[in-house]
Amino acid sequence: DWGSDVCSSDLRQCCNVWWLSDEVRKVVTSRNIGRIGARLMKVPSVRLWHDQMLYKPGLGPDGDSNRGNIGWHQDYGFWQCTSTSNMVTAWIALQDTDLTNGGMRTIVGSHNWGLIKDSNTAFELDLETLHQRFSGEDHEWIDEPCILKAGQASFHHALCFHGSGPNLTNDPRMSLVIHMMPEDCTYRGRSQHHTNLIALGPSQRIGQKFDSPHFPILWQKT
Repeated sequence: DWGSDVCSSDLRQCCNVWWLSDEVRKVVTSRNIGRIGARLMKVPSVRLWHDQMLYKPGLGPDGDSNRGNIGWHQDYGFWQCTSTSNMVTAWIALQDTDLTNGGMRTIVGSHNWGLIKDSNTAFELDLETLHQRFSGEDHEWIDEPCILKAGQASFHHALCFHGSGPNLTNDPRMSLVIHMMPEDCTYRGRSQHHTNLIALGPSQRIGQKFDSPHFPILWQKT
């Protein structure tokens, strides 16, 4: 894969798992997921940007309050090589998920704030420090947990601030994450590196569409 990594002291991620597993591919390339993404982005056609499998091990009830955290961040803070921030993510719980096992939390309305400078902070563990950095007089900070049953999904915009706390149970918390973009999204240039850019080939051009089997169309209005 292009992105197996340790995101924090405990959380692990693997990107483009749909290449490796037929079962994951069925979910990641689901027309239903793409159709919902299209409605949220208000576009007629949707491509896959990439997926992630996330594994947050259980730390037990006495675990450190920061270990395993995902810092408050905007996804587009990492994706500025793409031509639009109008992108959406489906976050699928693979077990019942709430705050006790480190479920995702979103900041209500933050997708309307625009791109905030240096918001690629998922790997920073101190949620309170990030809260103070990104909230302000014009930004009401309403922290809403995504409480999901196994198999349920939540969707969030690429500018929505989100993060998660530690898993204080004895069992791992796992999720499958599907990132989507409009079909006409293009390469914006190397303002920022992203591992998926290798799929554009050796001669990447500004304005080049992400038009390849690595970025399949998930749903298209007929």
